[in-house]
Amino acid sequence: MIPHSKKVACISNHANIKVEEAPLTAPASGEMLIQTVCSLISPGTELNSLRNKANLDLTGEETWREFGYQSAGIVVDANGCPGFANGDRVASMGGGYAGHSNWNVAPYQLTWKLPDEISFEEGSFTNLLGTALWAVRRGQVQFGAHVAVVGLGIVGQLISQISRLSGAHAIGIDRVEMRKQLALSLGAEHIADLNRAQATEWKNQYTNGYGIDAGFVAFGGDASAVMLELASIMRCAPDTHVYGRIVVVGGARINIPLPGDYGNIDICSSSRTGPGYHDKEWERGKPYPEAVVQWNTQRNVGECFRAIAAKTLRVEPLITHRVEIDDVPEACNKLVENPDEALGVIVNYQH
Repeated sequence: MIPHSKKVACISNHANIKVEEAPLTAPASGEMLIQTVCSLISPGTELNSLRNKANLDLTGEETWREFGYQSAGIVVDANGCPGFANGDRVASMGGGYAGHSNWNVAPYQLTWKLPDEISFEEGSFTNLLGTALWAVRRGQVQFGAHVAVVGLGIVGQLISQISRLSGAHAIGIDRVEMRKQLALSLGAEHIADLNRAQATEWKNQYTNGYGIDAGFVAFGGDASAVMLELASIMRCAPDTHVYGRIVVVGGARINIPLPGDYGNIDICSSSRTGPGYHDKEWERGKPYPEAVVQWNTQRNVGECFRAIAAKTLRVEPLITHRVEIDDVPEACNKLVENPDEALGVIVNYQH
């Protein structure tokens, strides 16, 4: 029986979190109704306001919104969506579609059938999988390249793994020892700390003196110093110009002089999961021409699921905690307060 309401986690503009009942809307054309089995809390963008609570203006009226953007469950009403049927095991993504709620309504272009080899928990990594793969594509990572990933949260861990699967030599960089050791266990060739003063030693130790081809900034906050440190270990020509590519995928702030120390480095941002996401018409079925848009969001996440099913991409080790929906406020605070202990937090739902 389909209920009239759902249990959902909400976050406020004052960086508070609560769980409440909210109306359950019926799926519109191009959407389906999904009974959620689990969702994944993203410790990055979802919880930035909690980390920066001391800097928020808390004098105004407190307002609330649902949050979360990746979940997995069972289709209850396929609503005529092509390729889907009631009872299908699926994963979905998107703000407003795949929140921390026991019921979700999601468009079918942001929903994927789960292969039998993939658990609901693994499926709930949708958004972060697509974000990581799209960043690697933006970084133009090639076989044999040296890649440095700064920030080993979930997205950084996935970038490291996907770079390795692409044939690159991945180097993981973070201040949290647990995250560095996890990256090493998942295929990173080296773990390190950046030190601009020891750039030559660093390049010799990790890249045989060649220098890195691509760097990824996969964390939030001020990344100005990290950008300089990455530039110092990039490929360097005899004329002293440095070459390579730096991709900013985290919610970073950067204040740097250009060109200055950056020579001929390409600096680019990598937003979201690839083309399509946030185009409401595409999400509900309007196609993009494949000859023009080769790697849209649907295909990016789908390729990640193929790798997970083949056991070449691993996400289960990134899960550190499992909680029930009523425990989401406590779990979010734990992610912010204990970054050395918590990484991926799965929310389970009882029906």
